Order: sequence, then structure tokens, then C-alpha cells
Amino acid sequence: DSLGDGVITIDTLGIIQYMNPRAEDLTGWDIKEAFGKKITEIYSIVDENTGLIDESLVESVINASQQIVLSHSLILTSKTGKEIPVQDTRVPIIDDNGKTTGIAISFRDETEIRNHQRQLIISETSLKRAQTAAKIGSWELDFTTNQLTWSEEVFTIFEIDSSKFGASYQAFLELIHPHDRDQVKSAFEESVKNRSPYYIDHRLLMHDGRIKYVHEQGEILYSNDGRPIRTIGVVQDITVRKIAELKSQEN
Repeated sequence: DSLGDGVITIDTLGIIQYMNPRAEDLTGWDIKEAFGKKITEIYSIVDENTGLIDESLVESVINASQQIVLSHSLILTSKTGKEIPVQDTRVPIIDDNGKTTGIAISFRDETEIRNHQRQLIISETSLKRAQTAAKIGSWELDFTTNQLTWSEEVFTIFEIDSSKFGASYQAFLELIHPHDRDQVKSAFEESVKNRSPYYIDHRLLMHDGRIKYVHEQGEILYSNDGRPIRTIGVVQDITVRKIAELKSQEN
């Protein structure tokens, strides 16, 4: 009765025997009204993607004789007509002789989770658009696994196809102009050693011989015992600005 999930028990004919308070809240049905009715009358669910009604609730669990967790999204329509996204788990109720005497259905309101997911997608989309507009990409280097992660805009700046070539420290080094490579390595190593922010402007040598200018900065995070664990940072394409500055200096 104190669970945050709705719980309904039914017999092998699909007749409701019990509902906890949360199930009453979500379905809009009181147990006094629902008792003795078919589960399909009270627990009205459809597949969110196909719109099909789940008609095999009882048979699927009895035939499987084990817990079933539905992986697809379900929409519960309450007595008042409110539609609620739910996650559904079904467990057979088995007596001492091993006979299935009923089914326990537990279901969770996924509305808040869906809202968080939706907001996350919106935030990620906004960040991606902002990075594209400013020609800024984000990156992260995990010292424990030596794994380098690039945002989509970093691949764009470095002109690397992310579907064919993964982010790697070696790929980054190979694109640095040979005359700037030692300087970049030294700046990063000094940053780790001195626990100072990482700032540097340097050139990229593209595969067709073109030169790009980028600004990089990052911050190193350390464990409680002082070990560097990861670096997070950004890289910005400053080619247009740098070429303008160089032309101005020539004049």
C-alpha cells in the first residue's frame, strides 16, 4: 500500500482482486468499483508507438510463468481520460504447488522522467546550435581510460567524419601543424603539472594542405589524492579572425 508504483492483482481470468492506493490514483478507479471487473476495463493501456491495445496481458504471463517487463512504451488512459506514460512489470502469483493463481501488475508513472528527457533533448539541441554558430566544440579526456570524447562540432572543425573515425588523442596530434606540435604538448603537460588552466592558440594542418587556426582551453580535474582524472575543455575555430589580424599586421 505504501509503494510509489501502482499495483493491481488479478486472477487467471483477468478479474481484478486488489489495487493499491497508487493504482487507484493513476487509473482513477476505486478498488470498490474495480473489484470483480476485467483488467482491460480498469487498466486501459495501448502501445505508444503503434496505438494497439494490449490484449495478451494474462496469457503472456501465464504461458511464460515468469516476470515480464515490457520494453516498449505504454500509455495508460485513466477513468477521467487522462493519458499517462507508464512502465509496466508483470509477475505471476504462484501457490505452494507451483500453480499460477494470478498475476501482479506493477506500473510506474513515467511523466516526470519523460519531461526530464524532453528538457535534456532541448538543452542538447540548443547547445549544439550554439556551438555550430560560434564554431566552438567541446572535448573531454579521461586519464584513467585515455579515452578522448569530442562533440560534433570538434569533428567539423577538424574535418573528420565521426562515423568513420573515432575521437582519439593521436588524431588530434596528427592534425596539429608540425611546427606547433611540441608547443601544444608542452602547454598541456605544464597545465597538468602545475594544476593551471590550459590555454593555447595553434595551427591545424588539414589533409589538403590548408591551415586553420584554433583556440583551445581546458581545465583539469583531480582526485582527492591529487591524481589528474580528466580534462574538460573547448576548441574554437578562429581562422577568419586570425587571418584578418595577420593581414592588418602586414599593412
